[in-house]
Amino acid sequence: MDPSPALTFGPESVPLSVLDLAPVPDGGNAGDALRATIDLARHAERLGFRRFWVAEHHNMPGIASSALARTASPEGQPARTAT
Repeated sequence: MDPSPALTFGPESVPLSVLDLAPVPDGGNAGDALRATIDLARHAERLGFRRFWVAEHHNMPGIASSALARTASPEGQPARTAT
């Protein structure tokens, strides 16, 4: 059972999701960007968003989500435990 009801929008109660690009901050690196993405995913989950998506863009130096294998679990810890 979900800990909180999902945020929804409209008369049909469409579940809301978050889409992140994992931008590398000024003066930062890809690790900083991916840690921020994990923090955002955890925050979105606490707020009740149903899904968290990471956009995949290749050959963009300011975007850390070009390597989704690393983005999926850079610290070996998922944003939440699947049930």
